[in-house]
Amino acid sequence: MFQTFFIMSCGFLADGKTKSGTVYGGKIGTQISGTDGLVMAPMVQFKPVRGRVPFCDMANLKNQDEKLLLGYCLLVQHGPESDEDLKVSHRKPGQVCASRWVTTASNCLRLYIQTENPSANLILIVGFIVNVYAPALFWAKQEWHCSKGPFHFFNVMSLARDFLEDDHPKLLEGVNVVLQNNSYWAHPENMLVAMAMDPNPDLNVKALEIISKLRKSKAQRIRKFRKPGKFINFKAQSYDELIDFKQFKPSLYSSPPLLRDHSLQDIKTKNFDDDIMKVPAHSQHVERIAY
Repeated sequence: MFQTFFIMSCGFLADGKTKSGTVYGGKIGTQISGTDGLVMAPMVQFKPVRGRVPFCDMANLKNQDEKLLLGYCLLVQHGPESDEDLKVSHRKPGQVCASRWVTTASNCLRLYIQTENPSANLILIVGFIVNVYAPALFWAKQEWHCSKGPFHFFNVMSLARDFLEDDHPKLLEGVNVVLQNNSYWAHPENMLVAMAMDPNPDLNVKALEIISKLRKSKAQRIRKFRKPGKFINFKAQSYDELIDFKQFKPSLYSSPPLLRDHSLQDIKTKNFDDDIMKVPAHSQHVERIAY
């Protein structure tokens, strides 16, 4: 899922680049990576870090890495006096590598709770995890349908902006560059799917008008899928403000292929078939296919 890029963007900018697929650079990176990984030490009386990770239904978390990350997030947020959250404190996160960002995040949190005097960079990365990366990840696990993709993209952008804009504007610029480079969900076609399925009737009407106009176009062409990077509105206050459709030439997008077998009446009445309602925004299976 696209959220994985954000722990990378903040972690690299704050602590250094990777040296290989399993070895990270920087003081923090070298402590959690390498052949032996993080060396566990007794938990200290660490200072809780205010975060935005709520308790969520474990049924939505499909593997132990995600469940462990949730446990560490809640422990970091509530502090060492929380008996319920202490249940995860003895568990060692798995080995980090470039494709296991959830594990990387858990290792950073475990390092924090065993460090007497954490550095400013470690505090920053931990704060980023519990305020941006983990909240976005767990929300995406609950709202998994493909129509939610643009919302999740906006959610990460908004969370990063709230956390970094005032105190770390340079890091926010780095995050926004990563967002631009991975702006697939902000593409007009994906935005139209989201708006057509949104509970807001005003967005439904707007999506239907644009789709109708695109379908009436007689131009015979094969459009190239281009990321909308430079057109993204980083000041957006809701996902439907991510882009301005007027900035896109007709050659840059078409009526959403996902809805091509649905009539305008189907879209208007939200009469979507069962297959479409089973398409996720992202899954490990999708990632394997893309890889």
